[in-house]
Amino acid sequence: LHQLVSYSSLNPFAQDGATQKAIIKALDNCKILDPACGSGAYPMGILQKMVHILHKIDPNNTEWKNRQLRRVDSAIAELELLDDTTIRENTIREMEAQKKDIEEAFANNNLDYGRKLYLIENCIFGVDIQAIATQISKLRFFISLVVDQKTDAAKENFGIRPLPNLETKFVAANTLIGIDKPKNAQTYLFDRSEVQKLEKDLKKVRQRLFSAKTPNAKRNLREQDKTLREAMGNLLIEEYGNATARQLANWDPYDQNTSSPFFDKEWMFDIREGFDIVIGNPPYISISKLNDKLLLQKQGFQTFESSGDLYSLFYEKGNQLLRPKGHLAFITSNKWFRANYGASLRKYFIENTNPLILIDFNDFQIFESAVLLANVLIFSNEKNQKHTKTYKISKNFKDISLLTSYLSENEVIETEFSAETWILSNKEKRELKKKVEKQGIALKNWNITFSYGIKTGFNDAFYIDEKTKDALIKEDPKSAEIIIPMLKGENIKNYAIEFNDIWLINSHNGVKSKFINRIDVEKEYFAVFKHLKQFEQELIKRQDQGDHWSNLRNCAYLDEFNKPKIIYPNMTKYFPFVYDETGYYVNQKCFIITGESLKYLTAFFNSKLFKFCFKDNFPELLGETRELSKVFFDKIPVKQISPESQEPFIDLVEKILAGKKLGEATQAHEAEIDLRVYRLYELTHAEVLLIDPTFGLSEGAYEVLTY
Repeated sequence: LHQLVSYSSLNPFAQDGATQKAIIKALDNCKILDPACGSGAYPMGILQKMVHILHKIDPNNTEWKNRQLRRVDSAIAELELLDDTTIRENTIREMEAQKKDIEEAFANNNLDYGRKLYLIENCIFGVDIQAIATQISKLRFFISLVVDQKTDAAKENFGIRPLPNLETKFVAANTLIGIDKPKNAQTYLFDRSEVQKLEKDLKKVRQRLFSAKTPNAKRNLREQDKTLREAMGNLLIEEYGNATARQLANWDPYDQNTSSPFFDKEWMFDIREGFDIVIGNPPYISISKLNDKLLLQKQGFQTFESSGDLYSLFYEKGNQLLRPKGHLAFITSNKWFRANYGASLRKYFIENTNPLILIDFNDFQIFESAVLLANVLIFSNEKNQKHTKTYKISKNFKDISLLTSYLSENEVIETEFSAETWILSNKEKRELKKKVEKQGIALKNWNITFSYGIKTGFNDAFYIDEKTKDALIKEDPKSAEIIIPMLKGENIKNYAIEFNDIWLINSHNGVKSKFINRIDVEKEYFAVFKHLKQFEQELIKRQDQGDHWSNLRNCAYLDEFNKPKIIYPNMTKYFPFVYDETGYYVNQKCFIITGESLKYLTAFFNSKLFKFCFKDNFPELLGETRELSKVFFDKIPVKQISPESQEPFIDLVEKILAGKKLGEATQAHEAEIDLRVYRLYELTHAEVLLIDPTFGLSEGAYEVLTY
C-alpha cells in the first residue's frame, strides 16, 4: 500500500485484479471530512492522492466508470418497485440521462476528470465557519475539474461541461456546535419512517442537483430541496421540539453568504454512522479569546479548558465524527504534548482513541507563512492498543522530500503514554531516561517550594538604576532599607550571577510592619514616595496594588526571596541555575526554589545528565528556547540521597560559586559533578557517551572511579 500511494509508477497489485477492484470499491465508498477546511488545501490534497491511486490501478478508468454506472443501475432497479407509473417512468428517464452523462464525462475529457468528478460527488466533504472559506474551497475544486476537460471549438461553450453544484459538499457552519438534541430523541434524525421517505427524496434531489446543467433546473431542484427540508422539520417537531426542528429546516445550503450556527453530519451530508477519515489543520486559537467560549463549554467537551486551545476541541469533535474504526489525521501545534491545558487532551487520546502515528516536527518549518511547532497525529476510533509509532524530526532535518525515508529510519514504539507530558525521543535516549526516572522522586514530593518572581504591575516605577538608587539614598538614607538588588533571567548563568545594576523598590505591604499605607511610606521613606508619586496615575490603574497605589502588588511569599534559594530563568536555551544566599530578588521572568537539599539540586540541575534527560520535558518555544514553569518542573524525578552523600556535591558547588565570583576557571569542578552524577545513577560507559560523545575517560578508567 505504501508503494501504491507513492509517486513512483509501480503498481504493486498489477497482477492481482481482485485486490485492485477491492481498492477501487474502498475509494468509491470512502467518506472523508475536513471539519475546518479553510480554503480547501487538505480536501484537495486527498483528492489528488485518490486520483493518483486510481490512475495506477485503473489506468483506463474501466472499473471506475463501471462502478458509477452500476450505482445508477441499482437506483433504477429500486424504482422498478414503485407503484406510481408516472413517477417511476419519469425518474427512470432521468436516471438513463444520468447514465448518458456519465458516459460523456469519461469519453470526452481527460482521464482524471471522471475520477475527480465522482470522488468529489461521493467521497469528499468540508466544513468551515467562514462562508468565504467554503466558497474558495468550491472554486478550488471547480478549477481542478476545468483543467481536465477537453475543449472543442465546434461545440457550444467549447464543449466545457457545466461545473457541478458543491453546496452540499462544502458547507459554512460551526463544526463544534451540535444541535440541541433531547435525551429521549432517536439516535439518528431519520429513524422515523415518515422522515426516512423524505430523506430518500432529498438525497435524490441533491444527486440530481450535483450535475444539473441549466439555471432553471437548478432553481427548481433547490425549491424541491427547501420543500422537503421544511416537511422533514415539521415531522421532527414532535421529537426534537420546535426550536431545534425549525433550526434544522431553516438551514439553507444554497445561501452562499451565511454560516450556520450549528453542524450536523446527518442533516447536512446524510452521513449517519460517521466518516471513514477526518483530516485537516484545525485553527489554533486560545479559547480565552473567543466570544462563544461559554457556548463551547456547554457542548460538554471532555477536552475543554478555559486556558486551552481550540484545536483540542477539534480533535475530540473529529473523533466523534468518525465511524467505528475510522481514522483521524491532523496537523496542529505540538504544545499539547507538555502544556498544562493539554492534560485533558492527552487523557482523552489515551482513553478514547488508538494513537497510531505521532510525528513531532520540532522546529522544522512546515508552513512558510506560520510560526508553528507542528505535530502530525493519526489515530483510529478504537480501543487504545498502546502501540504508537513515534518520530521526532531532528533539528538537522532540512529536506521534506526525504521525510518517508527519515521516518523509516527513526521509528520508536511508545507503549506508555499517560496524561502527563508526552515526550518523543530516540530509542537509546528513551531507555536511558527511563533508567534515570525510575531512581528519582518527583520534585513536587520534595520539601521544596517553587515561587514566581516579583510582578510589580508597572516596572517603570519600581525598577530603578544605580544612579537613581544612589540619589534616593543620598536624599534619604532610610531608602536603602527597601531598595533591593533585582535580577532578570538574562542575569542568571550556570552557578553565577551577572548583576546588571537593576534595583527594586520593595514598598510591599508588610515590609516594615503588617501593613504599609501611604502615610507610612510618605513618613518613613519620603524620597521613595516622591519618586513613586510621579507614576501615581499609572499605578492606580493596576488591578492589584496592595493596600495603596504606592505598594508593590500583593505577594504572599515575599519572605522566600530572603532565604537561601536556587534561581533560574523561566525561559531559556541554556538551563542555567545558581544558588544564592545574598538576598537577590528576581523579576517575573524567573523562578526561585527554596527548601532542603538546594546545593545538591543546584549541582544536579546544572549537570549534563539533567539537560540530556529532561530538556524535552519542557515545552519548546521559538529558537530552541524552553519554558521551565513550575507545572513542568515539579514532575521531574530526582534521586534523593542522604545528607552525608550530598556533602561532595555541596563542597563542589561552594568551590564553583567562590571561583565564579573571583573569575577563576571552574570547569574541573563542574566536570567532577557530572562524573559524580553519572556514578550516582549507575550509568554505564556507553550511556555516558550517549549523553556526552566527547567524554574523555576510557571505559576502564570510568569503571574504576570510586564515585
